Amino acid sequence: MFLRNAAARFRDMRIASKMLIGYLVLVMVPTIAFGALFYHQFYSNIFKDYSESQQHLVQLASNSFEVSLAQAESIYNLFQYNPEVTDHLGGHYTSDADQVYNYLKNIRPVINFALSGNSFIRSVQLYVRNKQVLPVQGELGYESDLTNPRVVDTLKTLSVNRGVWMAESKAADQAPTMTYYQKIYDPTFSFELGVLKVEVRPDIMTDFFNSVAPEPNRNIVFYQDGQALYRSLNIDLPRQQMDAILARLQSGDDHFYWQEHKLFINSIAIKGLPFRIMLINGVDGAFSHVRERTIGFAGVLVGLLALLSLVYYLIVSTITKRIVRLAKHMRKVDQDHLPEYVGRVDKDEIGLLTASYNLMIRRIDDLLNRVHRAELMKKEADYQVLQAQIKPHFLYNTLESIRMLAEINDDEEVVEAIYTFGRLLRYSLSSGENDTPLAEEIENVRHYLQVHKIRMEDKLKFDFRIETDLSDIRCPRFILQPLVENCIVHGLGKSRKGGRIDVHVCREDDRIRISIADDGGGVPPERLETIRGVLDKRLNKNRLQTTGSGMGLYNVSERIKAYFGPGSELRIDSGPDEGTRYTIIFRPGRDSDAESDDRR
Repeated sequence: MFLRNAAARFRDMRIASKMLIGYLVLVMVPTIAFGALFYHQFYSNIFKDYSESQQHLVQLASNSFEVSLAQAESIYNLFQYNPEVTDHLGGHYTSDADQVYNYLKNIRPVINFALSGNSFIRSVQLYVRNKQVLPVQGELGYESDLTNPRVVDTLKTLSVNRGVWMAESKAADQAPTMTYYQKIYDPTFSFELGVLKVEVRPDIMTDFFNSVAPEPNRNIVFYQDGQALYRSLNIDLPRQQMDAILARLQSGDDHFYWQEHKLFINSIAIKGLPFRIMLINGVDGAFSHVRERTIGFAGVLVGLLALLSLVYYLIVSTITKRIVRLAKHMRKVDQDHLPEYVGRVDKDEIGLLTASYNLMIRRIDDLLNRVHRAELMKKEADYQVLQAQIKPHFLYNTLESIRMLAEINDDEEVVEAIYTFGRLLRYSLSSGENDTPLAEEIENVRHYLQVHKIRMEDKLKFDFRIETDLSDIRCPRFILQPLVENCIVHGLGKSRKGGRIDVHVCREDDRIRISIADDGGGVPPERLETIRGVLDKRLNKNRLQTTGSGMGLYNVSERIKAYFGPGSELRIDSGPDEGTRYTIIFRPGRDSDAESDDRR
């Protein structure tokens, strides 16, 4: 019921209101809705791509970080597989002098080599179990000096040939100190000799930070077992939000976009480290330039939509005003007052309606025996004749001006197209005799095909084979163009891939033979028999008239017979999917008994 009432109210609205509502419902609302949907989808995709690319960047940086850590771990081999080191730690040298000599000669150079060979290493220390080995300040101590309970407990569970990285942080805003521990055994790995401790500089962490995020936008967190060990944040992130992020990372997501708070979260585990590294980026910081461009683009779209709406309003106003004026004029009409609408009459539907109204008024006026009916009709006819009159030379000059302008602009394709069309138009509009040299008729067909080729491009191919001299042969005008037009419209027009048209002129004894063939779909057998029957005058020519084709073939045949006399004819051969061939055969020279009025 509601829809019915709404439809009734809509039908009663003024046409301007209807067009405005139609514009809002069919153009404005769908455009805004599509723009909003596209904006949301665009940002969803770009956020996803950015998160994945950031995760890839973190992965590459972590690989480089792991290589640096592996280089620090490789120092262990310098001590474990050095017999001088294992002998010294195992108590092989009993006297103090031997120990000092061996340490200075064989162990300290190894430590110095390790320190100089890797700039990231801050210190290398050995912790020995054998209390008989003399300690060296800062380089060699006893295992009992390792007092950190977490380190001691970890070393107890450490297996052979396995090392461990330990991280110690004094405060959450200070980067943790990275230290590597691994046990040293005797050459047979039968019993433990001591522990190697390698401490790296903070530079190794700084390089990793710089590779994943620049200093102003650096937001990095180290976390382990759901707890943040270290954080370097330039954004305000409350503890509750941090706990929520860590909880989601613990659930298995290594990277995601937190839409509620507009944050990109990326995390990765470094091989050998006990904690994971998390990178946090805000949307505003990562996409500030994109957002600015988007806002600018949206502003341009809104402005363009407003401009188009204004143009649409002006067009609609122009149309509706013409209808309103006509309706207002029609309200003034009664039996004693039958004025015609004297406003502007264009050649569109409203103009047709106005012209039809004026025609109706004139007919009514004629039925009511108005005094000035004949004079008004004559004036209207004279006006239409004047409006329709265009001199051929004006068209030629205009086309030549356009062609010269295109030639100045080096647009050869347009130059050639206008030139060809001008030649075709000149031939069509030229006044004079009703016959023409056959060479000019064939040249006109060539121009006609070239004009069609501009539209059809590679779908239309054609070839001309002229195998005789045509200089002294005349023929009726426009006997070949209708045949070529049939080839294009009925032959090639039904095929999406286009086709080919061949024009062949030759002399057979004392006759001229003109053949025009296409490789299109051909003519159905029933239609072909009808055409042949009409051309042979076995059937009435009205049988040839259909909605798809007219009397062109019949007119061409009759004009050929009237001009060249007996022995001249038009043949048509065709078959399904075999194309169609039109053949004109005649003796050169106009028949003396031919009709003088040769019209198309």
